[in-house]
Amino acid sequence: MSTDHLPELGFVQVEMQKLRTAVWRGTGNGTPLLFFNGIGANLEIAQPLGELLPDRDIITFDLPGIGGSPGPVTPYRPWWVAHAAKTVLLHYGFDRPVDVMGVSWGGGAAQQFAFQYQNRTRRLILCATSPGSIMVPGKIESLSKMADPRRYMDRNFLTENFKTLYGDEPSGAALFAARMTPPTRAGYVYQLMAMMG
Repeated sequence: MSTDHLPELGFVQVEMQKLRTAVWRGTGNGTPLLFFNGIGANLEIAQPLGELLPDRDIITFDLPGIGGSPGPVTPYRPWWVAHAAKTVLLHYGFDRPVDVMGVSWGGGAAQQFAFQYQNRTRRLILCATSPGSIMVPGKIESLSKMADPRRYMDRNFLTENFKTLYGDEPSGAALFAARMTPPTRAGYVYQLMAMMG
């Protein structure tokens, strides 16, 4: 990991749940970017984003039981994830509209934030995600590997399935794995359940 543009790390309390947060402070006056990660992915996975966009403030957080956030206190729904994101933004003084970006599972959370807080959203950026509950089903082989938390816990599983999981060559697996922190079982299951209805 580059040390040129490291985030400020901290914790924010959202009701009974403590969340680990990261803010990459930008050098310019661009619109802040709120980033929602994929299922089970800790905030360190977003480090390349902070390095690629050094002129923007980038804000993200680990969901309960993911990365450095303590395990979930209770199950949660997408509206709570959006509420938690707004709480994190306000904690760090971001009280104007932000650009909202979501990758994979985070795309659903980003859409919820944009719907729930339209006055806080300037732009919505969706990457490798679904537009909602209606979508063309993916390949069963890919979906089964995406739902398997071993990709965060077993480096051999990650390397063997990296192209199927992320569409990149297995050579990228080592850098990805170096940034990973395996989620807790409850954290992964609760995050998976949050989008189920």
